[in-house]
Order: sequence, then structure tokens, then C-alpha cells
Amino acid sequence: GSYISIFGSDLSDTTLVESTLSLPLSLGEVSVSFDGGGKSLPGRFHFISPGQINVQIPWEFQGQSSVQIKVTNYGLWSELYTVPLATYSPGVFAVTDGVNNAVISATNPAIRGGSIVIYANGLGAVDAAQSSGDPASATALTRTNTAPTVTLGGSPATLLFSGLTPGSVGLYQVNVAVPSGAPTGTQPLKLSIGGQDVTVNVVVQ
Repeated sequence: GSYISIFGSDLSDTTLVESTLSLPLSLGEVSVSFDGGGKSLPGRFHFISPGQINVQIPWEFQGQSSVQIKVTNYGLWSELYTVPLATYSPGVFAVTDGVNNAVISATNPAIRGGSIVIYANGLGAVDAAQSSGDPASATALTRTNTAPTVTLGGSPATLLFSGLTPGSVGLYQVNVAVPSGAPTGTQPLKLSIGGQDVTVNVVVQ
């Protein structure tokens, strides 16, 4: 269910970003297959270029320890590449404020006592079945089966929500309240789930 980036050469003859609500099985004559556990399934595309492909790993491979991937471009295919899989592999795409959804920065800092939204990747299984390439429900919230913990400047942040972003494909979001006692200035934000964690810096006011 998470996104990966594949780097190489001659992966595509063009650069394209998919803009439709659901992600396609191929893009610009490029396709990616995932094989493991007796299953062979296509990836869903978000971006292609000659040197990079961004693709969603099918949800159906949850529980597998690895898959083999193969890139096909105009009928020519790459060698097989084995990708290890984990239950959790958190990554942060962006941190925004809880009011205007603007990216946290020096000119738009996180406000103590306010809230922020962490857009993330790789937070594991959710409480409703998902179809690979299709957006999460825009009417019923889909929550992660495991609740993450978040600290900001070493202070624990109160979890408000953890799940898939409504109307988006495979995008997680974690909403937290900014601790009223969090230190100000540039501070480490640490998100932890299932024994794995990721740290990014945010500005606090």
C-alpha cells in the first residue's frame, strides 16, 4: 500500500505525472510488476521519468517479507530486483498546519496549543480493505490499525487522528495537537510506529 521510488536509466522515454483520481496500471508505455507469495500484480503509477518511477506497491502483499519487481518499457524489461517488505516503514512527505493546510515553515510555524497534520508513507495496515490504485473513502474515515506516537522537541504530542487521507491514494495522515510546552524554534518531530521511526525538523512558535 505504500509508495516506492525506482531509480535507474532508460526507465521511460518521457516524464509524466498522473493526475487522475485513481492511479493507472501503466503510464507512458511503462509498467511495473510485483511478484511474491504466489501472486503477480501490477503496480500503480504516480510518476515516470527516464531516471525515476514512483509507484504504489499493491496492498495485497501485506504480510510478505519481500517481492520481486520488474520494469517494462515498450516491451523491453529490466532484470528482476528483490525488494524487502516490512509491516511499517514510516516516511514523511510534508507537515502542514491544521487550519489552512499550509506547509510548516519559518513564515508559517507550528503554533503551541494548535494542531498540525503530518502526511506520511508506510504506516501499515488499516481498518478497512483498500483497492490498490484507488483513493481512500471520502465519506468514512479509514484508520491505521496501530496508533503512532509523535513527539515535538521531545514533548509528546496528543494524537487526534491516524489513517488514510480521504480521497487520496495510499496517503496517510497523522493529526496531532502541538504540545503547549513544546520548545520554540526549529525542533525535531519524531513519528514512531511499530518499532520504526522517522524524524524531520519543524519550526515551532
